[in-house]
Amino acid sequence: MLRSILNSLDTHVVVINRSGLICYVNDAWKQFANNNGMANNDVNWLEYNYLDVCRRAADDNDDDAIAVLNGLESVIKSSKPSFGYEYPCHSLKEKRWYFFNVAPLKDQADHYVISHHSVTDNKLILQQAERLSLEDPLTGLYNRRGLESLMTEELSRAKRNNSEMSFVVFDVDHFKLFNDCFGHIAGDQCLQDIAQLIKSQARRPGDIAARIGGDEFVLVLTQVSSAQAQVIVDSVCRKVDELNMTVDAYQQVAISAGIATSVPKCDASDLTALYRQADQALYVAKGQRPSANTA
Repeated sequence: MLRSILNSLDTHVVVINRSGLICYVNDAWKQFANNNGMANNDVNWLEYNYLDVCRRAADDNDDDAIAVLNGLESVIKSSKPSFGYEYPCHSLKEKRWYFFNVAPLKDQADHYVISHHSVTDNKLILQQAERLSLEDPLTGLYNRRGLESLMTEELSRAKRNNSEMSFVVFDVDHFKLFNDCFGHIAGDQCLQDIAQLIKSQARRPGDIAARIGGDEFVLVLTQVSSAQAQVIVDSVCRKVDELNMTVDAYQQVAISAGIATSVPKCDASDLTALYRQADQALYVAKGQRPSANTA
């Protein structure tokens, strides 16, 4: 009955001994591993050492793995009665968060029960509430505060994965003239149409589309190279041209862009450096429409 109860839980449960060897996993643990390509149905979990896995991840400078390893070892050494830690575990298709908890297994000396419980639903609800304060009311994109808030997590994730991040700054050409000629209602609609084109390119869970000024937008593309970002930017510029928002016989609303791509080191200067590089590229690109310049 106890085994059936544990196998009925959505929470991933594993029991290890003092040296880190796995003594038991429940069905939810196995299923999660199978779904994420970490193992198959034939794997013998009793051959795995949980501590060794955590140490390898920590050696790769994974901040979450370091925190989990330190907390786990503190419980094993009896310096803490238990330890809990919330961490992201995103896939390419969705964002996910889990709460890690470890405590001594009662009535079993030198054994410890570890659980990973999904807190994704609660996290998404909290994010939705927070998003309202981080959102630009006109376009529905993130505002500057929202961009800075989300970038902290994405920079950290790019560092852990050693993956490239492309930071794109867009500026709408001839917007003031269009707004003066046709009025604020038409001007607002112009910005909303352009915002939706930019947002449509934020397709990965970590991508960010933001409006950070009157007619200035940012698109953060995760796991995207400079060449891939260039293709995306060219597509946005072309689609804005196709909106045919003509001011007069000689001028129409267009969009220029600057791109900065790097593998972040995740220090305080990363966001500033990316923005500065992209802004410099934008300045060069202003005279080179329709193609964007890349830095």
